[in-house]
Amino acid sequence: MLQEEDDIRFEGGDGSTTENAIIIRGAHFDLAATYAIFYYMTQRFGQKDVDWKLIYQAHGVFNEKDIDTYAIKLADGVEKTLYFDITESFGKFPSL
Repeated sequence: MLQEEDDIRFEGGDGSTTENAIIIRGAHFDLAATYAIFYYMTQRFGQKDVDWKLIYQAHGVFNEKDIDTYAIKLADGVEKTLYFDITESFGKFPSL
């Protein structure tokens, strides 16, 4: 769960394109960034599998940035695609 002491924050654009990707800052490893993405989508769209469903998730490199793409379907049938810049945390693992 993200808490106030966590330094994870969302910057950048609205996530509508790779150029306007939502930048995940402060996630120090892959799983933290993934958690942050699902936290963001829950805050914005509501509860997963109730208010929206995940259609697919993909990863790619665009303009030398690691971008995760999430396609979701809202409860009213509207489909949305969101782009997240996870360059800061991609390929990193927590230290033991």
